[in-house]
Amino acid sequence: MARLAASHGDLEDALDLADALIRSSDLYELTGVLPLAQVRLIEGVGLYKRVASTGHEVADQCFQRIAAAMPASVMERVMEEDRQLAAQSDGNAAVDSVRIH
Repeated sequence: MARLAASHGDLEDALDLADALIRSSDLYELTGVLPLAQVRLIEGVGLYKRVASTGHEVADQCFQRIAAAMPASVMERVMEEDRQLAAQSDGNAAVDSVRIH
């Protein structure tokens, strides 16, 4: 449901999706499904980064806090995903760059 709501472009909905992804990552980790846990974590952190890049102050603060706690390998994958999305972008508005997977 969070993904559907976020697909309409509201930044607050995108932040709700990022939270849901990070929480689901925790649940997958607890149940031992580590590859899916990492995919969800990377997607959630990346979404925080993209919303923060629009100038959203709360998202920026959350992203900085989350990024500081992440291993370098996770942040490298977040940055790589961000570069790939930027390469796909054709100059759309900032809100359009907050892509929902």
